Amino acid sequence: MNAKIEPLKLKVKSVGEGSPLLAIHGVLGSGDNLKVLSQLPLQVHLPDLRNHGDSPNHKDASLAAMTADLISYLDEKKLDKIHLFGHSLGARLAMYFAMNFPERVDKLIAVDMAPREYPPKQRPLLDLMEKVELAKVTTRQQADDILKEHVEEAFVRQFLLKSLQRKPSGEFGWKVGWRFLRDDYPSWGCSPVTDEQIYSGEGAFMYGMDSTFVSIEDHPIIRKHFPALEIIGIEKAGHWVHSDQPQRFLQEVKRVLAIG
Repeated sequence: MNAKIEPLKLKVKSVGEGSPLLAIHGVLGSGDNLKVLSQLPLQVHLPDLRNHGDSPNHKDASLAAMTADLISYLDEKKLDKIHLFGHSLGARLAMYFAMNFPERVDKLIAVDMAPREYPPKQRPLLDLMEKVELAKVTTRQQADDILKEHVEEAFVRQFLLKSLQRKPSGEFGWKVGWRFLRDDYPSWGCSPVTDEQIYSGEGAFMYGMDSTFVSIEDHPIIRKHFPALEIIGIEKAGHWVHSDQPQRFLQEVKRVLAIG
């Protein structure tokens, strides 16, 4: 990691008691997206990553910078070792974290993202966010109408609109640092591992069997870099595994972490 990175102080919600679990959300999301994990008998930490939610925005959107923020938080809370969970971008970040700080990870669960480079699927969403700002919308409905031109799924639009807030001028703008995420996409959209890296810790890769992000073709590269991790496919689930099949999802998480 770059020694010059100055970590940001993140907004983090902590719930429950027990062994600590750090849960990392996906791109354009927030810690609240993973609140289903608060049902576990664990001390669950739900950070908003930099450029997301109520955490500060910064031009450095790299995996290294986001990891520095998380390490700083864990150090502040005196959490030497944690279960590490990540979904989507959060899975990519969890893989990067585990490879570079394996001594800080008890068990790793990465959901619906493989250890490889992906095409910029989220780039159109980031461009849409610019379109909303340029339109200087004054109601959420106006913003939704713009998003509706390119995003058919209502749940995706509602997911994006959670990051919309009213400015003092009366217009709406985004809390998410979308410009930084778009400009620095190569730094966070890259593969989270180098070709020679191997993580020997335990845990699981979980993916939705209807997802377009992970398939059986990714199993070899997963096993190459994470040989001890179980690969779990969840039927009738897409990318949002924890929303599509919440009970099966929690059942598998409990089993992997060996908790009641």
